[in-house]
This record gives sequence, structure tokens and C-alpha cells, in this order.
Amino acid sequence: MPKELWRPPQSALPCPAAACRNGNIPCSKSGFGAISEQLLAAATGCDARRWPVFHVHVEEDVSSIRIGVPPFVSSRPLVYGLTRNVNPDVSLVYGEPAVLADKLGRGDLDVALVPSIEYLRGTGSFFLEGPAKVARPGQGGITLATQRPADELRRIAVGEYCRTPIAVLRAVLAERFRVMPDLLVEKNTGGDWRESYDAVLMSGDAALAHQLTGSQDGVECIDVTGLWNEVTAKPLVIALWVYNDERIHSDLIKTLVTSRDLGVQNLSRLADGIAQTTQFESEHLYGYLSQCWSYNMGQEELDGLRALEEYALQYDVLREARLERV
Repeated sequence: MPKELWRPPQSALPCPAAACRNGNIPCSKSGFGAISEQLLAAATGCDARRWPVFHVHVEEDVSSIRIGVPPFVSSRPLVYGLTRNVNPDVSLVYGEPAVLADKLGRGDLDVALVPSIEYLRGTGSFFLEGPAKVARPGQGGITLATQRPADELRRIAVGEYCRTPIAVLRAVLAERFRVMPDLLVEKNTGGDWRESYDAVLMSGDAALAHQLTGSQDGVECIDVTGLWNEVTAKPLVIALWVYNDERIHSDLIKTLVTSRDLGVQNLSRLADGIAQTTQFESEHLYGYLSQCWSYNMGQEELDGLRALEEYALQYDVLREARLERV
């Protein structure tokens, strides 16, 4: 049984940017990363932490650009070009988003793909417009598996580091169903959660694995991204490339845009590669990558990021606004 309600994490380390107010968050091996690994292992019979496709190693050099990457299937198109071209000027560091945000704050990374809500809390100094991870409506993205009607929800299990999805869920349940259920940190949702909770929130690889195995009897799957689009009529930006040193902006744009473009152009090949090391079928993976996610942030997506900040402030997920208003 959980012992705490989920609350916005408190500042743990000073942020180097003057604009940063909330700092970074310490990480453990519990939380969303653990959820993802357990559900994926249950669904596929393999350990996500040992997927060869995720462990591209480049020797780190002090002069290289150190890039932090979450090891999730949905992030792979953004780094496809980086993993296919061994660039001596680039070092890839894999880790859970919370770990990457912490490393970025300490100066151990130059850029990292971090949850958008963490940028809004103060992680990093700048974000790149262009390559980003944007959720689309559809099963397999952000999913709420529930055994009760949405307007009757009281207790929901969430991963400690399921960051942006938690903020989104809080907003859409309040706006759409007029409910404010307890969001309770659960470090192991791989078992039968139905005895303790009304619902469980899943995203990333966990939601992908759940889509593969199907719902349990009496459990409905709600598309949280679809609810966000109904409530806001705006895109949902899940993760951003965030960095601290403005001097590397032009190099980052060139490197990360090229990598993203190659990934989007080669989704079928990427899906085939992931399928070779997992029990996911290539066709299923291709549909997941092409239908549940997009990988560009333009003006509409920037408006969606502003909407996320506004709702997060309204429902006390954020304390202060960070984005400039136009």
C-alpha cells in the first residue's frame, strides 16, 4: 500500500540558470521507469533494460556534446540518426527522464530529452523548437486503465516519475469529469492493482505493452491524450530537448533536426530493428510510432505547451509560470 499522495516534487539541487526557480528532482529506480520495465517484461518475456537496440555506446569525450536520451520506444525516432552515425563530437547517455534532468542540472549533460513539465518547473535554461516528442490521440500513448466510470474515480496509481502524464491527467479529469481523485505513488503496478485502486496511469513502453496484452475483464482503457485534445483543442507536448549553454544552439539544431528527420523517414526500418530484439511485431510498432506520436514542435505545439503550463498552474502542479506570454 502506498504511503504518500503524489505531489509536485520539491527542489533538491540549485539550478544553474537564473530563470530556473524550482531546480531538479532526485531519482530512484522506482517510479515510471520501473513500471515500464515490469509491464514490458510481463508482456514480451524480455527485460527492457537489456534490449540491445537501446544500448548504443559512444566513448565519452570532454569536448563532445553529451546528449541524454530516455530508453523508450517512443523516443527512438528522435535519436535514430545519432545511433546510426558514430559521431566523435557526440556522446549518448541513456537513462530515465528524471535521471537525465538531474544530470543536466549538475552540468553532466549538455542537452537532454526531458519531460515538458520538468522544463516548466525549471530544469535547464533553454529548449529547442523543432524536434520534440508530441503525443497524438490513440490507444498505446497515455492510457488510464480504470475499473470505474471516470466521474467516480477516487484513487489512481501513478508512477513517481510519470511526470507530464500526471499533470495532464489531473487537468483533464477535473475539466472533463469534475473529479479530483487522489493520485497515489505506486512503485509496483505490475501486479493486480484493482484491489487497491480504481485506475492506473500508464505511458510510454508501459502503455505500449498494455496495448499488446489487452485489458483485463471489467477494465476500460481511456485515451488521456484524446481527452487533452477535447479539453484544450491543442497538441500535447510530452518531452523537449533542453539545454543550458546558448553557445551550442546552432550545433544542437543541426544535429538533432538531422537525427529526427532520419528517424521519421525510416520508421519502418526502425520498427523492424526493434522487433528483432523484442516480441513486438514490426507492424504493431510501426503503427505505434506513426500514429501515437509526432516529432515536431512548431507554433501549434508551442501553444499546447503554454496550455499545459496554464492548467498545471490552475491545478497546483506548478507554482510559477515560466514561459513568456505573447
